[in-house]
Amino acid sequence: MKIFIDTANIEEIKEIAQWGILDGVTTNPSLIAKEGKDLRQTINGICALVNGPVNAEVISLKCNDMINEARELSKIHENVVIKIPMCEEGLKATSILSKEGIKTNITLIFSLQQAILASKAGANYVSPFLGRIDDIGGSGIELIKDIYEVFTKYSISTEIIAASIRNTTHIAECAKIGVDIATIPYKVLMQMLKHPLTDIGIKKFLDDYNKSIQNNTIPSNAQNNIQNNTIPSNAQNNIQNNTIPSNAQNNIQNNAIPSNAQNNMQNNTVPSNTQNNMQGNNTLSNVQNNIPNNNISNNTNLNSNL
Repeated sequence: MKIFIDTANIEEIKEIAQWGILDGVTTNPSLIAKEGKDLRQTINGICALVNGPVNAEVISLKCNDMINEARELSKIHENVVIKIPMCEEGLKATSILSKEGIKTNITLIFSLQQAILASKAGANYVSPFLGRIDDIGGSGIELIKDIYEVFTKYSISTEIIAASIRNTTHIAECAKIGVDIATIPYKVLMQMLKHPLTDIGIKKFLDDYNKSIQNNTIPSNAQNNIQNNTIPSNAQNNIQNNTIPSNAQNNIQNNAIPSNAQNNMQNNTVPSNTQNNMQGNNTLSNVQNNIPNNNISNNTNLNSNL
């Protein structure tokens, strides 16, 4: 669902635009009058802030006057959409303007029948007024549902702008229905930000953090180590003394290796049975016995015959 803001106040528009959520703006003669500024100047200023549709409403009630006024307003900026009141003259003007490529929004819709006529006349948008229907005991949300159902059923391209929104519940209901656009007053947009549990959660997080900073509290053993530049005692002693575990240290300092291997290396010795064979150039007796009978006796050295 796209979000428009329903205001002509430049400062309000500027603030909401900074949120990165604003898709467009709707104004009307009452909102323009409230700001006490020129219509063209106000619309031009809004178009400079918002990259999306900016609705400007005609004040004429005759078809030809509406058309002339709409043509002038549309020259302000390519994003200008002309708001036209729902009436017979308004339908005529909408039909002509749509053929000229000027976008229109038929406003003050209070029934499904009006919305159907507006879409058939060529309006790009229709604006049903939820809050005003609620004010007289009706259900604005039910009207939105009816229009959405019919437009969906017949694949009508006219977009629905839910207008006269009074509270955040209206917005939630419109979103669930699938409305194309909700145009929302500044006050209600600010209400959308708020939830009591969010405020409580933020306060708790900040209180906990500030308390820990004030007390400089981190785990006691880690704190002592950091303050004293210490590490666990056994590791510290080893590093300070350049020590390693005693058995490994003794071996390295003495260039020692396991005693049996050390003795063998120092004496250039190998296991006795291998040493005797190598020193005497003798073969093992079982190998000697297996040599074919070539006048070699059991006690004769192989070297003398070779």
